[in-house]
Amino acid sequence: MESSLIENKKVRYEWLDAVKAFAMVLVIFGHLGLNSITTYQSYASFIKLPLFFVASGFVFNPKKTKDTLLFLKSRIQRILLPYFYLCFVICVLNLILYRQDVATWLKDSLRSVFTGTIYMWFLPVLFLCNVMMFFVFRLIKGKNVPIIISAVLSLILGYVLIPEKPIPFSVNEVLIAYPFCIIGYYLKTTVLKWNNKILIALGSISLLLFSVLPLIYKHFNGRMNYINMKENHYSLFCFDILISLCGVIGIFLLVRYLKIPKPVSWFGQNTI
Repeated sequence: MESSLIENKKVRYEWLDAVKAFAMVLVIFGHLGLNSITTYQSYASFIKLPLFFVASGFVFNPKKTKDTLLFLKSRIQRILLPYFYLCFVICVLNLILYRQDVATWLKDSLRSVFTGTIYMWFLPVLFLCNVMMFFVFRLIKGKNVPIIISAVLSLILGYVLIPEKPIPFSVNEVLIAYPFCIIGYYLKTTVLKWNNKILIALGSISLLLFSVLPLIYKHFNGRMNYINMKENHYSLFCFDILISLCGVIGIFLLVRYLKIPKPVSWFGQNTI
């Protein structure tokens, strides 16, 4: 009974809040137009959304909620409702600012909301990733090898299904984001149990690779590579995913050793 209570107790990691705050700042900077800076665009594109997916996997606890309805209710309240509230505000502002006729406005708004072509489009993707993890873990019963295989197969299928036009709720991106959630789940075990020296070395090597690999791509192709999950753009899919993994793993393993200012933790705590 005592061990069960410990398993279900919610633990707050201030450094994880800092990671989410950092990811949110990257997203905000992108909407402010800083994506026009080529070097920034390249490096930020590899980590700003994957960090959210890895963070979601990190806090995922398959033993905490076994009731399907309760799990879905909590994820709808935490992820989907803020998305639809934001969509409603943006759509109303569009109606006021652009003065469309109501029929055209309603049609454009519904298309934007359900095809994920609106701000914070990744929230439905995050919701579906959570649901996917919940049912995969329930079906496989937490066995490590099948879970890892499910992540690999999901990544392959996500690549095969990259569409030319947006599809509802960016479902193909769920398949690409799901492996990052799985990485986050296993990083939790890694971060809590491995020796600090090993973690620092692994984090440093990961960030070094994250820094160097885009430059190698630029050397051979004459331009920086980048990803845009919203528009299903990948310069070189497997290479891009490797860069993203190096970036998020390096950040997760090293940020926990930094002294995090309280305002940063507060900001991250109040994101998704």
